[in-house]
Amino acid sequence: MEAARVSAALPADGDGDRWRASIAPAMNLHAVTMALGELERVEPDGRALALDLAEVQIRRESKALFELWSGEALPPHLMELADDSLLALDLARSCGDEWVLTIPWLQVPD
Repeated sequence: MEAARVSAALPADGDGDRWRASIAPAMNLHAVTMALGELERVEPDGRALALDLAEVQIRRESKALFELWSGEALPPHLMELADDSLLALDLARSCGDEWVLTIPWLQVPD
């Protein structure tokens, strides 16, 4: 909310308008990134859907930011938000249990 309040003070020119329009996508990317860190709280049956929805949201918000800043490099803070959200998605997809065999073979009874 503080970012939205501060954005109201930005000048009404090209960069000010772009920064103001970037607030909502940036906040959404941050929210998705934080939510992915809490994925273990989602019931196991709902995790695949949650991951798919997160990916859709990340793509949509990242696209919005890149379109807003077309013709210029995305500001580093916004690029970091987009990168962090993709990293959080990758980490959430790869988390889970891993069984490591510490003996030459595993014999399981019937």
